Amino acid sequence: MNIATLQQNLDLCEWLIENGLDLEECAFLIGDLECGDTFPLALLKVFKNRKERKEVKYPVPSWDNPLIP
Repeated sequence: MNIATLQQNLDLCEWLIENGLDLEECAFLIGDLECGDTFPLALLKVFKNRKERKEVKYPVPSWDNPLIP
């Protein structure tokens, strides 16, 4: 396990946000790093999760038909 200091995690989170990740993705990445994943593997998991979330089609209600829940 690779336990980083709080300041190291904050610095990493700030760098990740500056480079396009959101706060939730930073948290997942840092969590994976703390569990022993390498940085490339943790980053790959973030992008895989991002792709899966993008592929999920959420139902959009039809605003012109009040009978559709």
